Amino acid sequence: YGDEIIALKQAVRQRDLDLVLVLDVFDSTGEQIAMLPAALEESDFSDDLVSSVLLNEVSFLTRNLSPWAMIIGNEINSVFERNPDLYFSYIELYEDLYKRTKEIDPTMIVAPSFAYEELIGNIPGTAQYAPRWSLVEPLTDVMDTFAFSSFPSYVYPVARSIPANYYKQIAETVDLPILFLATGFHVGEGMNEDQTTTVTEQRRFLERLFQESDDLDVILVTWLLARDSLIIPERYISLSRSGLFDLADAPRPGWAVWSRASRRPLAVPIFD
Repeated sequence: YGDEIIALKQAVRQRDLDLVLVLDVFDSTGEQIAMLPAALEESDFSDDLVSSVLLNEVSFLTRNLSPWAMIIGNEINSVFERNPDLYFSYIELYEDLYKRTKEIDPTMIVAPSFAYEELIGNIPGTAQYAPRWSLVEPLTDVMDTFAFSSFPSYVYPVARSIPANYYKQIAETVDLPILFLATGFHVGEGMNEDQTTTVTEQRRFLERLFQESDDLDVILVTWLLARDSLIIPERYISLSRSGLFDLADAPRPGWAVWSRASRRPLAVPIFD
C-alpha cells in the first residue's frame, strides 16, 4: 500500500496535476462499510475501532498525498436510502474527519459527495419523491464544496428535455462552490428501451454542461469515461458506453466539445 501511495504521488508530480482523492467509505450496495473484515462486517461508525481506522487513514492520505480535494464518502445519500443507521453513524463521525484533514492542511478542499438524481428524487423505475436537501443542510459548515455525480440520460435521454433549473437549483439551495465529481451521458440503450440515446444527444448535453458550469462558477467538471469500457459491472453496463471515444478509439462528437473546453485557461481554485 505504501508503494502505491509513493507511485501515485510521483505520477501526479511528474504530470503537474492536482489530485482529487475519493474515499469510497461504503461498498457498492450502499448498505455496508467498504472492505471490513468478516468479524466487523455488521459494524457501523459508532464502533471505536472502525472510526479510529478511518480517522487514521484520512490523516495518512492527507499528509502523504496532499490532494487538492478529498472526498470522504462517495454518494452518501445512497447510503441513507439503503441503511439509515449506517448513514447517521457516518454523519456523527464526519465532522471529526473534516476537522482532522483541516488541521493537517487548511487549504485542502474537503467534502462528501452526493448522487444527484437520487438526491432530487429522480430515479427511473421508482416513485418520485421531493428533493432531500435536508441531507445536505446539516453538513454545509463542514464541507467546502457541493460535490456530486450526475447521469441524467437515464431520466432524460433527450438532452433538451432536461429541465432548465436541473442544476441551477443547486445554487438556489446550497451556498457552496459546485463540483461535478463524475458525470456522463450514455450512448445507445440504457437500462431499458425508453432510455436509448445518441451521440448527438451526448454532445448536446456536454454543450449545456459547460454553459451551465460557466454560469454557476463550477470549480471542477469530471467526465466518467474518456473511452467506453469493458470492465464496468453488468448492472451498470450502459454507463460503460458513456465514453467520449468508443471501443474502437473513434472520437464521438462530444469529444470536440470537451476538447475545446479543456483547452481554455482556467485558474485552480484555492480556498482559505
